[in-house]
Order: sequence, then structure tokens, then C-alpha cells
Amino acid sequence: MSEHDEQQFEQWMSDDLISSFVDFCNKLESVIAAEDSQWVVIRSCGFVDMCIVDMLNVPQFVLVVKLQESMIVEVYRGNSRLSISIVTWVLGSDCKLVRWSQLSSLLSHFASLAVTADDMTVKFRADTVKQQLNELIALTSDIDDYEPDVTIRLKFLAEQISLLFMSQSHDSSETLLVAFRFFAIYASIYSRLRSILTLPHVSYIKRLSSAFSLSGGLDESDHAEYLKHKVRLMEPHERQVILLYSTKYMWSQKRRTKVVA
Repeated sequence: MSEHDEQQFEQWMSDDLISSFVDFCNKLESVIAAEDSQWVVIRSCGFVDMCIVDMLNVPQFVLVVKLQESMIVEVYRGNSRLSISIVTWVLGSDCKLVRWSQLSSLLSHFASLAVTADDMTVKFRADTVKQQLNELIALTSDIDDYEPDVTIRLKFLAEQISLLFMSQSHDSSETLLVAFRFFAIYASIYSRLRSILTLPHVSYIKRLSSAFSLSGGLDESDHAEYLKHKVRLMEPHERQVILLYSTKYMWSQKRRTKVVA
């Protein structure tokens, strides 16, 4: 790269920086006009909304890119706020807008994704429901009016929705524990439950508990070393299931001892 090209590049980098929220507000109209006429700008105290409006059906905001005075970006689709992961690919984990080129990328990206509410995909609707459930989980966690089990149930429901539409499911440790409880107590109807809920396959549950299936010819110290080795090879969420299994086993053994006595 020649010295002249380097100077031009450095100048472009300097011009690309957004110096402040006020600077953004002053230059936004010209940037929007150069990008796409479908974006509508709504200004208010402390934030700016860049919106795509559906005027063909019932007038509504299809998509809104909201910029806070702190330069943090939020994105809304219909009445739902989307996950921050939808902008981290260009803004980073802090979701802050610092360059005009970032804004250009965001507007181009979301303009291509913007559709009317009638054209929303199943995946988008499922993501929207999950996002709303996550907001409800956060709300119930912060309010003392609800018992902790309400939040636990909502988390389970949110995960069920995610698992239902995933091509390859990855159960959380909480779901594995719930599944194992069902299997340990109601093994005969566990398969029927899997026709209603998205739960791990029976073979996987059996594989997790197989660490306790030992062949003969080993003394007690060998048993302990064998189990330690098996547990070290497991994932953290699998170890929780084994812990539950061992606790249940020890409780049943104590109960049998009392009955015999």
C-alpha cells in the first residue's frame, strides 16, 4: 500500500468514527437517505428509532433499530425485543455503535430481513415466544410475589420450545434431571411422556446410569476407582444425573435396612 493510500485509509477510518450521540443525530438523516428510503427516523429524548413500517396491511412497525444515548443498540420485531445476539456479529458483545460503517451494515442487514407480520417464519415466531418467556423469567425472578418454582417451570417451558424446533437437541442439566426423575419413578410411561415433551432418549438415560453397572471380581477399592474414572469422563450436566441417581440409591438402601431391622 502506497503512502497516499495509507493516508486515505486513515482519513476514512477517522471519518467513520461516531464521536458522540449528538454527532450521530446531526448526521443521521443524510446517512439514512443514502442507505434506503424505507427507513423512518423517530427522535425522542435520549434515543433515536430507525423504523421500517408496514403500510399495506394494518399500519404497524415491522422492525425497529433503537439507539440509546449511551450508543447501545436494541432491535425490535413487531412488539418483541430480539436477542442481543442478532447484532453482536457487527457491534461486539457490548452492542455499542461506534462507526458509521456498522450502522450501514445493520440497516442493510435488517432491511433484507424485514417482512410483514403475515410472512413471519415459524422459527422467528418460536424465537419471539422464547424471548418473551425469558423476559417473563427475569421479571418473576425479581418479584417476591412468586415462588422460585414458578421461575423453574418457566425455564423448563422456554427450553422445551427451543428443543422442539432444533435439528439437534442439547438438553440442559436441569432437563436431564427432570427426565431422570421421570424415568426413575415412571419408567413404564417415560416413552409416552416423550411423545408430549422433548426429553432425552431412554438409551441415553440408561447410558448415564450405566456407571453403576459393575462386573464381578473387583473389591471395594477397585469399585471406587472405577466409578471415579467413569465420572471424570462425563460432562458436568451428566455428573448431576449420576449424583441424583446415587442419592436415590443410597436413600432406598437405608429404607430397606430399616424395614429388615
